[in-house]
Amino acid sequence: MVEKHEYDYSALNARIKKKFGTVEKFSKAMGLTKGAISMRMNNNSEWRQDDVFKAVKLLNIPERQVYSFFYTLKVHKV
Repeated sequence: MVEKHEYDYSALNARIKKKFGTVEKFSKAMGLTKGAISMRMNNNSEWRQDDVFKAVKLLNIPERQVYSFFYTLKVHKV
């Protein structure tokens, strides 16, 4: 059985709001629905590699920072 990870997209969300103002404007630029972006941001759907590359370009994320925006695991407090 494959373990499902939950990712922390808070940095990505902040970058989207900084660059686009709203998730809706970002989703249009991505060619996706607002719901599709929401599903990804809430860990209900995975980011496809081609969508990650497109988002990185649209959001001007430096290559060395991609991991911190898309692959930071959520920390669950006990």
